[in-house]
Amino acid sequence: MRERGMLQWIDHYSPGRIVVPKSPLQYHGMSQMTGVPNARLVEHKRETYGGVLGLSNSEML
Repeated sequence: MRERGMLQWIDHYSPGRIVVPKSPLQYHGMSQMTGVPNARLVEHKRETYGGVLGLSNSEML
């Protein structure tokens, strides 16, 4: 994978800098998609509970 350029380094919030595989999809004239670390466990809590479910801040506790 390294010889074919299929690996990339990303900065992850927990273990730090890690190497991950790139997407195998490559389209002519388009830049390669870059990897991003997964979201933290409660990172999207306000969006989900507040935006989608309509709960207030006090109801989210």
